[in-house]
Amino acid sequence: MNNNIKLDIKKPEPLYHMVKKKIVEMVRNGDLKDGDRLPPEEEIAKQNNISRGTVRMALEDLAREGIIKSYPKRGTFISLEKSNIFIKIAILSLTISVGRKETDFYRNELWGGIEEGVVKEGTGITFLNHQKGIEFSKDIDGILFLVPLRSEIEILNKIKRKGIPLIVVGVQIDGFNYVSVDNEKGVEKAISYLVKLGHKKIGGIFSSLDYFDSFYRYKGYLSTLKKFNLPIKKEWIKIVSEMDAEKWIEESEKKTEEILSEKDKPTAIFSAGEFLTLGAKKSIEKKGYKIPSDISLIGFDDFYLAKYLEPPLTVISQPVWEIGKIGVEKLVEIINNRQTQPYQILLQPDLIIRGSTSKVRKEVEKCSREKRMALH
Repeated sequence: MNNNIKLDIKKPEPLYHMVKKKIVEMVRNGDLKDGDRLPPEEEIAKQNNISRGTVRMALEDLAREGIIKSYPKRGTFISLEKSNIFIKIAILSLTISVGRKETDFYRNELWGGIEEGVVKEGTGITFLNHQKGIEFSKDIDGILFLVPLRSEIEILNKIKRKGIPLIVVGVQIDGFNYVSVDNEKGVEKAISYLVKLGHKKIGGIFSSLDYFDSFYRYKGYLSTLKKFNLPIKKEWIKIVSEMDAEKWIEESEKKTEEILSEKDKPTAIFSAGEFLTLGAKKSIEKKGYKIPSDISLIGFDDFYLAKYLEPPLTVISQPVWEIGKIGVEKLVEIINNRQTQPYQILLQPDLIIRGSTSKVRKEVEKCSREKRMALH
């Protein structure tokens, strides 16, 4: 038994979350087995130079999920109910590299929630190659499809026609079982907050609309602007093509620069994802504007660094870990005929207000600033 719980604390992630994730990972890898005793709280804390309170928060979460049990004077033990050990779930995705750790916030959190759900339910998992994803072996009991694209609807329909239990994770698709966040409601909260601060000129940056989440965020952006009778200017709305994370930041920076090059500029920008927000922030500051006094910035996703940036970012937060975990739990219930279909749930996002948004400055002050910048 290897119960050495050593964390990589250099990663920008909540510490209690890292403890929880590490224990789940060790169970999945077989380093910790049912009945194994965990090191005491103080030992885990000392080994990683973190507080006992941080460790306790993680253990309390795992206890609520039924993954560990604590006994007075005996300690804390892995305690798994393997009632679903003969169920095999297949995981399929084009947008997420299933079965390995991801570097960005959303994918890392989603995979962490899936791992916790798998450990909690005691199921087996397998990974389907996307190109061969519709040729399913007979020993698969259900499929978890992670963040499918709008262009992949036919694959979903083929799975549905085969009668294989299916839950779509991370996006909302009518006609299918899904667990997602209410993307439209999240954007409505963001734009409504900007309007409350006095903003009437609001730009938007979105990833490819082939992504369901981006499509719904774009839809929510337009509908909320219409709701408040605000201008919808194509010069203030930019779509970033599908690409890897590093390119997303670079392209978002370019698109934001295009918005800021307009004579009539927005006073606030909404960005629809982690890397888009980072690119927008970089561009705003490079152009000599200050956030939020010159331009307010609000993004979708409370990624790990959001609250540590200068200024800390106002964001729409979604419970990504919960989306993954609930997806596994409900798929098992469908397989066991304990959950009626269609099962469609939209979790509610939260507005987290930080320092990257503020009230609109008076036009006189803004004009003076523009003149000063022109002189330089």
